[in-house]
Amino acid sequence: MTEERSLQVKSGNTTINLTFSNEILSIAGARRTDIPSRNILDVALKPSPAGTTHVDIQALVPFKVNKLKLNNFNYEVVQSQSADSWVEFVKNVAYQKVKPNKHLKIFINPNSGTGKAVKIFEKEVKPIFDAAGCKCDIVVTNGRDDAKRKIIEASDLQNYDAIVVVSGDGIVHEVVNGLLSRKDESFIKIPIGVIPAGSGNALNVCLHGETINSSMQHSALTIIKGVPMDVDICSITQEDGEYFSFLSQTYGATADCDLRTENLRWIGDSRFTLGVLMAILEGRRYEWEMAIKYSEKNKDIIKQNYKKAYAEQKPKDVSDSEGIVKIERKYGSVNDPIPKDWEILSDDIFAFYSGKLPWVGKGAIPFPCALPNDGLMDVIIVNRDKISRLRAISMMQKIAKGTHIDLEEVDYYKVEAFRLTPKSRDVGYISIDGEK
Repeated sequence: MTEERSLQVKSGNTTINLTFSNEILSIAGARRTDIPSRNILDVALKPSPAGTTHVDIQALVPFKVNKLKLNNFNYEVVQSQSADSWVEFVKNVAYQKVKPNKHLKIFINPNSGTGKAVKIFEKEVKPIFDAAGCKCDIVVTNGRDDAKRKIIEASDLQNYDAIVVVSGDGIVHEVVNGLLSRKDESFIKIPIGVIPAGSGNALNVCLHGETINSSMQHSALTIIKGVPMDVDICSITQEDGEYFSFLSQTYGATADCDLRTENLRWIGDSRFTLGVLMAILEGRRYEWEMAIKYSEKNKDIIKQNYKKAYAEQKPKDVSDSEGIVKIERKYGSVNDPIPKDWEILSDDIFAFYSGKLPWVGKGAIPFPCALPNDGLMDVIIVNRDKISRLRAISMMQKIAKGTHIDLEEVDYYKVEAFRLTPKSRDVGYISIDGEK
């Protein structure tokens, strides 16, 4: 609870009271407006051509249901002596947990989603960053892995407060891999923010939930006012090298539907549902061999542990962040022998899904017990011979609410590591964060 501070101002000939109390700014004009301190982007005193002093407030104001609109409130100050302390007090509370005037490195993928990322940023996002006094260094990416290359080659990452991705999850994947591929391993623990301009935007759904995940304004506000959160990164080795995954790894129908619907990006995230439905109706099966290191197999225990961890979570202090991350490869690489305590699976499957975060897109929460930094992966395995087409369709419907894990045909595990060897004639790839 904050102390109450008031400032008398004028709009034309009308006197208005600006009251700041309990982290809410109330503007008592002809129509009262209440603005949470989190939504206040800037407060400043500015001279006018007439020689008077004005208080200028930039804020994102609630607009319709779950919407925000950038507004500028400008009033003439009646008592200039008290205005300085009032402005300083409000701004200090508005940015009490985060750094103001952030310096942002921004990557825009012009080909993501419907191809409107540049226009979206210029029209809906940049005015908000400008209002908050952010300095933006903008890069429009040119082809696959361009963002990754630029991150690896950058010599000035220490100058930025955050990296912002205006795209879907693909460019986030590139940024993560660029940071973790730097030779010096320095400045790789830098916050990553997302403006949802892709077709899936799974990370942004995890950050904001399904109600406001597509809001550019809410996403921009999170980048300005959000507190960083640690997320585990998975190391994945294949014959052609090492990759780092922040979201999910899939094989079988889930990978198939992703990569076989690349030509349908224009319809948005519904392409994934269409792809899985096609795999179900065609009765596809996928051959494999899986070596897996379990942490917990019992669904009930997994649920209990999740509820306990969720109840005990505490807000993170910004000062907890460090500049360097050490990468641990506890289980070696794909070229090392499989440890004796791992279990081997070989039955044909319909789907394998592993993830670090709950949502993989709007309307799809395959990992309802996922915790972002528990050091484990959540894994779903559905054997081909254990599920009918009708039950598979039912499972896809239940994924929308995360209740699919209660189906007896669905195996849900917490695992430390796994090694997957695809043997299917139809599908010889694994999808990592939506990338082949």
